[in-house]
Formats: sequence, C-alpha cells, structure tokens
Amino acid sequence: MNAGVILIPLERLWFGALDIERRRAVLGVHVRQRAYRALRAAAGACRVVVIDACVIASGVRVIVRAPTRVALRLFLRRFVATLAASIRGSPPRWRSRAQVVPLRGAALQVPRAYLRRCRASLLEDISSMKKARNVKRPFARTAVAVLRAVEQANATQLGADEYNARVRRYVAAHDAPADDTIAFERLCAAIFAQGLGFDQVERRREELKTSFRGFAPAAVAALNPSDVDALMRAPIIRNRAKVEACVDNARRWVELAAAAGSYLARVARIAAEDDASRGWPQLLLSLQRDFRRLGQPSAGLTLKRWGFFTARAHPGSQRLLTRLGLIKPDAAGAPVQRRVGDLAQACGKDPYAVEAAFALFASVGPCTVAPQCNQCSLAVKCPAAQLSPSGMD
Repeated sequence: MNAGVILIPLERLWFGALDIERRRAVLGVHVRQRAYRALRAAAGACRVVVIDACVIASGVRVIVRAPTRVALRLFLRRFVATLAASIRGSPPRWRSRAQVVPLRGAALQVPRAYLRRCRASLLEDISSMKKARNVKRPFARTAVAVLRAVEQANATQLGADEYNARVRRYVAAHDAPADDTIAFERLCAAIFAQGLGFDQVERRREELKTSFRGFAPAAVAALNPSDVDALMRAPIIRNRAKVEACVDNARRWVELAAAAGSYLARVARIAAEDDASRGWPQLLLSLQRDFRRLGQPSAGLTLKRWGFFTARAHPGSQRLLTRLGLIKPDAAGAPVQRRVGDLAQACGKDPYAVEAAFALFASVGPCTVAPQCNQCSLAVKCPAAQLSPSGMD
C-alpha cells in the first residue's frame, strides 16, 4: 500500500444534490463562499466527511462519506440552517427534498467528473460575465416590457385571480418530482395526452389516479389482463393501447429502478453527462429506449414535466416570441427555452411562470394560430402584426 493513500469504504459514499426552489440562479459569489464554510461546519457537526463539493448558482452538489442516507439528509439540512444564519436579510429558499444516490466502485468517477464540469462552468461564467450581460441587456429591456404587457392582457382577459391560479398550476405541474411515483404519473399523463392535450388528462386526473392505484410503479406493474379489461370500463380515457403501454412501462420502470436504486437516480446519472443547452439529448434518447409509446415529442414533454426546462418549448410561447421578433423564425426547442430563461432571470421570475404567461396569451388571447392582430394590445410593437392584412384596421 502506498504511503499517504487513504482507502474510503465505497459502500458509504453518497452523491447529494440540493437545489434552490425552482432551481433559480440566486447564489452569487459571496453567498457561495459562505456556502462552502457552511458545508464544512455542517460536516463537522454531523460527523460527515465531504470528499468533494461544488456550490453552483442554483444549488449545491456534494460527494460525502456518511453511514446512512438519513445522516446525509441531516447533514444537508444542517448546511441549509447554517448558511441561512450567516446571511443578512432573507436567505434563499431551498427545495424540501434533496436527491441522494449511493456510489459504489467505479461509479465515483461519474459524479467527480460532473463536479469538475460544474467548477469549469462557474469559471467560464465569471470570465464572460461582463460580455454576456452586455449582449443580453437590449433583449432583456424589450422582453421585460413585453412580458408586463402580456401579463396585464392575460389578467384583463381572464381576471387576475384566474390568471394567477393558472400560472401556479402550470408551475406546479412542471416542478421536479419528489419521488418515482410522481414521476411515473407524469410519464403516463404524457402518454394519455397524445392526440388529446393535457387539459383532457387533467379533467380525468382523479379517476386515472384511482384506477391506476395511485400510479405507484410496482402496483401498476402488477396489473393483469383482467385488470386492464376492468380499466376499459372505468371513467378514464379508455384507450386500450395507451392503458397497456402504461402497464408495460410500469414493469420496465420497476426493472430499471431496481438496478439504479430508483428510476430518478438513473435519470440523475444520465443528466450528469448530458447537455441542458442542447435540450438534454441523452435523456430524451434514454426515455425513448426505456419506454413504449414514447416518441421524441412525448419524451420531451415528460422531461419538461420532470423539471428539465430546455427539453421542449411550448408551441404557443414559441409562436408568440417568434411573431414579436424576440427569437429567430427557425429557432426551436432549447434555444427558445434559453431565451425564456434569460427573460426570467432579467425580471426575477420563475421561467415556467414566464412561459405560462406567453402560452396563455397565445391560447386564450389574440395570438392564436390564426392571430387577431387588430385586437392585440401588442400590435403596435409586433413585426408580424405590421405585415398582417388584419394588423391595423
């Protein structure tokens, strides 16, 4: 054995990820410095050894040695409390649950490589911060004014209470799932929504949840052909192909989860090697390979409802931004979402809330597929309205 080499029992190594609510980029340089001190303090108090750590703008990623999963969660809670005590004013609000993955053998190489990329990304962001800020400023000024006008128009059209309620529902429907059951339910919802839309699925949500045994993957995997026949008489979306696909996918989910600890742990490991700026291509391909009746559009919708914002753009939001000249006509997917994210960051809003505002304006407002430019409050500033025969009557 070489002198100075410390052997760490790999069965006690864990990867932990804890994010700010809605994964907002609110941890500036000074807060991140305090966060590292809070990690050291929490580790000493909880008798946890931090092997490696990186504090990014939207959360913290750690590799630690801890006796149990519970000990790791206690350490992360102690970290949050310690950091909050060191910050004047309102501390950042953290998500209620952390993602925890046990590490064994060569699996340690993957999270360590991921943390190296996180640190490299932070250095790149700092070195290009001034240039990037200057580039985005004209877009931000224009887009923030547009967003305010859109929000006002939505509130006028729907009423402020109804508009705010719809935005809250949209944000909640896209929050990162806390466990495999919620994630599997959203996968099934994407399958049932094919050709119908999520509004139809939402109207049958309680009936679907009851019929599919709460969408617990193991319970759905246990359904037999007689159970499927019974489902076809239940007050749900009675499409046998979709029902059978959900049952088969539950069996596949249980199989994959057994190998990874949970299916979400499998997703986390793939995401660590994937590229959000390109719309999570590896995750999209993985979902299509893992499950039945899940083409690229449905896989993108599923990922997006698991909190992967750049996986798919809302068509209404994309249509509105294109007509207003805020994105290029040929932009799609991740580039559109990055623009929405830039706007959300500029005005301090949740990116899903910003997308919801645009999507509602493009569905219940005048900017539908067949636009009513002569009734639109944005027509004066809209390039598409100026070219439309009905633009300015």
